[in-house]
Parts: sequence; C-alpha cells; structure tokens
Amino acid sequence: AASLGQVHVATKGDKTFAVKVQRQFLRELFDVDLGQLRRLAGFADAVDLTSEGGLMDKNTQRSWVSVYSEMKRLLYEEIDYMKEIENCNRFRTNFDKPKFSHIRAPNTYPEYTSDKVLTMEYCPGIKITDLEHIREAGLD
Repeated sequence: AASLGQVHVATKGDKTFAVKVQRQFLRELFDVDLGQLRRLAGFADAVDLTSEGGLMDKNTQRSWVSVYSEMKRLLYEEIDYMKEIENCNRFRTNFDKPKFSHIRAPNTYPEYTSDKVLTMEYCPGIKITDLEHIREAGLD
C-alpha cells in the first residue's frame, strides 16, 4: 500500500465529514526510509558523480544532503494534519472573493483532528478527469 492514508465519509448529527486517516506506522516508515536515503545522499556528496564516465554531467552538481534535507522536510509536512488545516484555511481566505465563487475549500474541524486523523467538511465534486460530468455541469 503506497497511500499515505484513506479518506472516509462520516456523519454526526446533520453534518457530513470527510475523515482522512493516516496509514498506520507511516512516520516510522518514513524514519527508516529516510535514514537510508540520508546515507545515500552522504555517499553521493562524497564521490564525484560528474567525473568522466560518471553518472551525471557538470550541470547536475548539487549538495545531495541538501536535496535530502528539503525532501525530508516536505515529506513530514505532507503528513502534518494540523499544517494541512492551516493551509486549507489560508486557501479559503485567499479565494474568498466574488471572482472565485466557483472555488471552494472545505471547512476544517480541529476539534476532531489529531496527528493521525484529519476531519473536514465533505464537499462532493467532479474529478478533473471526468470530462462528461464537467460538460453536464456546464463547465469547460
């Protein structure tokens, strides 16, 4: 299972929620995998991958440990559900203008959210790849 989590639909009273549940042991899996990648990045920085006959040319010179560090930061941010609530709220604020009335961000519920469970308003929609339903809705 390559997924970071699963989304379920839940109800409480008259409200319908989308509940995102993080894959079990995901953080621990990241820790192990990233430890291996850190060693590889250190190795790549220690050897000259751009030398004649090397794997890459001079245009690919970079600090692989720095690339690793940024990747690690982004991966852990991706599974930070409190950060996801902040981003969703920022997105909603940024697009709260009449010209963006066709764009909607779900309400978030921090009181029902933890580090492994994210709860948001359920907002049914049309997948961007579902051209038939997009046309039926009068969109282009």
